[in-house]
Amino acid sequence: IMAHFNSRFKPGQAIGKATEYIKLDKKHLALKELKDVFKNKSKKSWTEDHEKAMFLLVETSISMRKNLRDDLQSYRYFTRDVQTRPTLMNVLNYAVGEAEEQINKAEN
Repeated sequence: IMAHFNSRFKPGQAIGKATEYIKLDKKHLALKELKDVFKNKSKKSWTEDHEKAMFLLVETSISMRKNLRDDLQSYRYFTRDVQTRPTLMNVLNYAVGEAEEQINKAEN
């Protein structure tokens, strides 16, 4: 059981599981999987997979018209160190771009 608990917060594994859930049209499970990566309060080292997980979380949330505020705040807290701040801007810019794309699709 402990091995499952520890692997639950690995972003690479969460991306894989979330991608499978999305293919099966179970986006709500994909969101849960991705959100779990950032819910663990213990200090983790940032990796590029964290940013990829957040991009997928943003994309999935926007496609489902879910609020991203809490998720973005969690990521902001996670990337509070100076050297990881640029990734927060990358994610915010991506979120704005995805939202604008959805608005344009809705208008046309």
